[in-house]
Amino acid sequence: MPSERFGDAVRIDERSLPRGRAATWVSENPTDRSWDDLLRRSGVGQFQQSAFWMQAKQGQGWNPIRAIVTLDGEPAGGFQILWRKSMLGRLAYVSKGPVLLPAAACLADYVVEMLRAVSRTSGLRMLIVQPPDLDRGFASRLPAAGFLSNVLYGFNTATWLVDLRNGFSAVEAAMSRSTRKKIRHAAREGITIREGGRDDLETFFRMMLTTCARQRVKPQPSSADELRALWDAAYPGHFIRLTLAELAGEPVAGLVSLIFANTVTFWKKGWTTEEGSLRPNDLLMYEALKWSEAAGHQFCDYSALDRSIAIALIEGKPLSAEQEKSRHMFNIRLGGFPRVVPESRVYFPNPFVRRAYRIICARAIARLERTESMSGSSAMSTINAR
Repeated sequence: MPSERFGDAVRIDERSLPRGRAATWVSENPTDRSWDDLLRRSGVGQFQQSAFWMQAKQGQGWNPIRAIVTLDGEPAGGFQILWRKSMLGRLAYVSKGPVLLPAAACLADYVVEMLRAVSRTSGLRMLIVQPPDLDRGFASRLPAAGFLSNVLYGFNTATWLVDLRNGFSAVEAAMSRSTRKKIRHAAREGITIREGGRDDLETFFRMMLTTCARQRVKPQPSSADELRALWDAAYPGHFIRLTLAELAGEPVAGLVSLIFANTVTFWKKGWTTEEGSLRPNDLLMYEALKWSEAAGHQFCDYSALDRSIAIALIEGKPLSAEQEKSRHMFNIRLGGFPRVVPESRVYFPNPFVRRAYRIICARAIARLERTESMSGSSAMSTINAR
């Protein structure tokens, strides 16, 4: 009789499929490093599905569920769910998942079925899923499985990347002339860059708070304790890096980068306004790009970009005056390319709630779906091929 356990995971399903015998195993262990190895081998794995990210999120009140899918007894893919209690019951999300190894693409429909099954068996009231940036078919399968357009919570649907594979000289050449000038100016004016440690997180967090206030956005993470929890989960595996721009030993800007697979994600930034004319942010980002290339990584990901800007650039259209004033232009002038990523979708295990959501949010859903179709699949397929 087949084993009921896979490591510390418990089997919840097993069946024969045309390409072999598939099974699903569920665990609540946040520190399974073998899962991270599978993410890397998938070619689409991102830090949001990693074990260190799950471990850090526990400190914010989120609970982990990891589902590992096997094919003929070998790990082939799966997904991580984070859930927390609310007045409405257990609310959950899958960020940048599910994932599958390329050779296991035949399991995609089975994995979507398991998303639904784990939602039910775990007592979830709502599950939001955003597939990986380089999605291999899950986005097209979710609607037929009852996953509806998500109009409840906002997720980034575009990002900006820099390709490091041609060497740093190519990265530098792609920067705008004005950006290169600002970088030289910062160095001449005495701005220096150093790596920070755990003791510097409080300073960085204060700068991040002031930046969020200027941009009128809610800070995430919301406390220095949450930032330290992430550091403690990620630093042992070298998944996190803090850099500070300083003037005469005083921090004026900072950057937290998350490192996973072949990508360095510029996750959070913070800066003061006092020394803005000295361009510390330009030098800070220049150093981060240079370090990433020297460390052997292939891409830098700025983690967000206004979708309308991404679509305009992909389609070769001029940006509007409002878009030209966007804060995203700072990143664009550092060189790189846009990527449109899959929209998030929401699933309600209870069919009556699912129907109520479809009726109550009908206008908002229709509006979102019109936007998706207009900016659509052609742009995503064009840029995701890079």
